[in-house]
Amino acid sequence: MSTTPIPTEIWCMTWQQAGSPELKSLASSCCLVHDICPPLLFQNLTFSRFLVPMWGDKAVQQMEGAWDRMLPIVSNPHIPAMVHNWGFVAFPESFPDFKSLFDDPMNHFPQPDTLKQTGEIVLTINAHFWSTIGLYTNLRRLEILGLEFTPKFCQALACLPKLSVMYLIECDITCPASAGGVALEKFTCAHPELEWEDDMAEKCHLVSTSKLTTLTLEDPIPARVFLSVFVASGPLPHLITLTVCLDDESDTKAPFYTFLDYCPALRDLDMDIPATYAGIPLPETTIPMLCAFRGRIEIAGAFAAGRPMPRMKIDHIQDTLNDDGPMDRSIIEETLLQILASSTTMEDLALPFIPMHSSVLRLTSELFPKLKRLVFFLQNTGALQTDDGRSHLESDKEDQETADGSANGVDEVIDVEPDNTHGGPILMGEDGIMHNMFQNMLAMSSHDMDHIHEVISEKPCLGCNGLSRITGLEEIVMCYKLLAGWLILAYKPSQTVIGLVLACEELPRVEIHDRINNSTNSFPTIFWIF
Repeated sequence: MSTTPIPTEIWCMTWQQAGSPELKSLASSCCLVHDICPPLLFQNLTFSRFLVPMWGDKAVQQMEGAWDRMLPIVSNPHIPAMVHNWGFVAFPESFPDFKSLFDDPMNHFPQPDTLKQTGEIVLTINAHFWSTIGLYTNLRRLEILGLEFTPKFCQALACLPKLSVMYLIECDITCPASAGGVALEKFTCAHPELEWEDDMAEKCHLVSTSKLTTLTLEDPIPARVFLSVFVASGPLPHLITLTVCLDDESDTKAPFYTFLDYCPALRDLDMDIPATYAGIPLPETTIPMLCAFRGRIEIAGAFAAGRPMPRMKIDHIQDTLNDDGPMDRSIIEETLLQILASSTTMEDLALPFIPMHSSVLRLTSELFPKLKRLVFFLQNTGALQTDDGRSHLESDKEDQETADGSANGVDEVIDVEPDNTHGGPILMGEDGIMHNMFQNMLAMSSHDMDHIHEVISEKPCLGCNGLSRITGLEEIVMCYKLLAGWLILAYKPSQTVIGLVLACEELPRVEIHDRINNSTNSFPTIFWIF
């Protein structure tokens, strides 16, 4: 029998999936385990104190309990060095501004004394977090909501040698260039309520771009500020992924395109920007390695030209695209032609919020013969009128009620025969078989859906014959908006199977990938078998 002790690293790997109660029990078993468990216990910390209610004795008790949990962490000289991931919520969004509230004679909040007690504890906790942040020498990931960043706090963050990921949500930042930037690899900033100030760029030198690989700016004002700061700082040689949301301010467009010139390694670009950003020439030397794009249709073609882009997702534009005009198809078709200028073969094309037409599908088939995955959105065109003045929805509902009365609880199988009188692909047009089929489903209650297990069709009825030129197509995903969620259909040409998932309100959108039959989703599933 070997007497060689098991290395501490092996013990840590064995117990790293255990929860806090189990680790606490293990720590009391023997001296060896007692020394191993604390780093696992304190490796990931989340401090959140959303109060309901915000005043009264119960709120005071909750805040006192929060402080009792916080105090051992900030007062122990060894625990901060064990922390790798810190999630800290400074205060709830709905919490009153107690700094000015205490001395306001016009406030009418109930129990102002308990509200003041709660606010004082909040200030105490925030102050201790500010003052001890420099002790977290092994901190890798920091997520903060609602905290004010002072120059001293920013300096302390810049001195943390292993900090590489930071998420800031609704944080006010005051960090001059003299404070030094934090050399992050991933940075996310969101602040939807932030208001523009002329000197904001001078106070946001928080992030050094020397190691930055992933940048997410979820709201227009933070994006406007940080992009201008980064442009002034110089190139971002390692930035690979950019997600940005910008507004229609005229002084934002030029800095944004200048920023792109500073990102030679950018490969993944996700943009939520207005149509006014279109029209600026984009040289092929700008972001030459871009291979994945999501953005508006007006600018998609310019970003595809001359770049190795096998994946593209084009957004729907509500103000320029309608369901009934020829302009819809012309804009989409023009963009598809521009995408051909990409220097590589398009393999994954998503048009999820763009109204599809037969001509668009035919053009897609002709232009992208090597496409492997296509995603598009089927418009919910509403109920159609029958000859007797009733809508298809009403007529189908009556037919369904009649069928239910004779079903006697037996699992129902619907036999669908496609309408072959139409030329070309059968889509969700006003006379298409799929429109009627979806309207049947819209008329069903959730109870009705439970006993329908499969729908059998003798021939393909989704218009996929319009895509016959695409020899390498492996998956088609079609999204259809229902009243309570989304219907997501995944068509596998090789398997000739369509899986349909009815998404409930708790999960408004479901996507099926790879093997439909192995899906772990718990929703009712319907299969078309051709």
